[in-house]
Amino acid sequence: MATKQRKKTSRKRKKVTYKKIWFSFLLGITLGIGLLSILLFVAHKLLTKKTENITYEDFSCLHLEDQILLITQELERQFSQIGIKKWQEKVTSRIWGKNTYPFIEMEIKKGKELSWVQIKKALLELVQRQREISFQFTSFGPNTWDIYLAWHGLITHHLIFKPKISIKSTYREKPLVALIVDDIGYKEMIVNQFLALDIPLTFSILPYSPHGRQIAEKLKDKKGIDLMLHLPLEANGHPKLNKQPGMLLLSMSPALIRTKLKQDLAAVPYIKGVNNHMGSKFTQNKKYMKLILTEIKQRHLFFVDSLTTNKSVGYKLARQMGIPALKRDIFLDATRNINEIKARIGTLKRWARAKGKVVVICHPYLPTLMVLKGALPELKREVRFVTVSSLLEHNGLLSSRMSKASCCPF
Repeated sequence: MATKQRKKTSRKRKKVTYKKIWFSFLLGITLGIGLLSILLFVAHKLLTKKTENITYEDFSCLHLEDQILLITQELERQFSQIGIKKWQEKVTSRIWGKNTYPFIEMEIKKGKELSWVQIKKALLELVQRQREISFQFTSFGPNTWDIYLAWHGLITHHLIFKPKISIKSTYREKPLVALIVDDIGYKEMIVNQFLALDIPLTFSILPYSPHGRQIAEKLKDKKGIDLMLHLPLEANGHPKLNKQPGMLLLSMSPALIRTKLKQDLAAVPYIKGVNNHMGSKFTQNKKYMKLILTEIKQRHLFFVDSLTTNKSVGYKLARQMGIPALKRDIFLDATRNINEIKARIGTLKRWARAKGKVVVICHPYLPTLMVLKGALPELKREVRFVTVSSLLEHNGLLSSRMSKASCCPF
């Protein structure tokens, strides 16, 4: 009897032991999966944070710009459908958070046959197609209708309907487009392909690039071509890119900045001006940008702010210092996707019509070249390509003394 009892007790103990082992096994797997999930989550957060901090060139407003111009295009389509034939656009800048965005004012000729019911119907059709758009009129009288449009609550358009509008001569002329090709100096063949487009161009050459000086020598006397120094400035979150030749960093002393700047300027001969390569961190620093712009002014060069961040002080500071200056309006190839570049060509045309003069930056990418080749016949009918110095002269900002190339920078 005692033996049977012992065997029964032993079996129970074994069952309990097996259950404990099984439970421990399951608990171990559960804890392991949980720990692995936590590690993956933390790693994802760290990688995401690292990626979000990278700001080589700040394209954060490009989507908003495209949306605003798309709304303008839709408005013009609606106008045409209800018989409106005359309007003019004016583009200004407004601040949204820490960024700027284009604000479009449209003056529309209100004929006697045009009724408020037609306008309201046209706007409602637009809202039905694009739910993120809303509109509100602030004044409504027999002669003038005042309407505001918003995209996701952000006011982007001001429509003014009135019996008479004054269309300025600049809107009847072809808009001017200064096309800058950045990052030149690594492939001479791509430069030849851009030259084959047979339009005025501005090439911006990187200092110490393998073929930069050779390209400058080749293009120094070529008609319709400007040369600029593509000055490397420190970007946010790009330690590897910030180590490229000629880079100026905020950690450098003012004396070292001056020395390296003079070396960068000497590395590319025959330049007429300077624009920044990267610089999303450096161009926010007023003290160091003033140091650079002082040297640029002393050499009688112009400055183009590539606007790789909307927080850049470069353009405003250059104008305050009396330096002939422009700022970038459009990045043509924020990516190398052909369809996206084609879409930016459409933005270029609309921007040109609205502003009259635009500065466009592109890069020596094959997709960019292909899109430009295909779009040029139509573009030439709608806009006139000019060099940066020609655009500055047209704006009355460039004297004859400053328009000459710097043959021997020192």
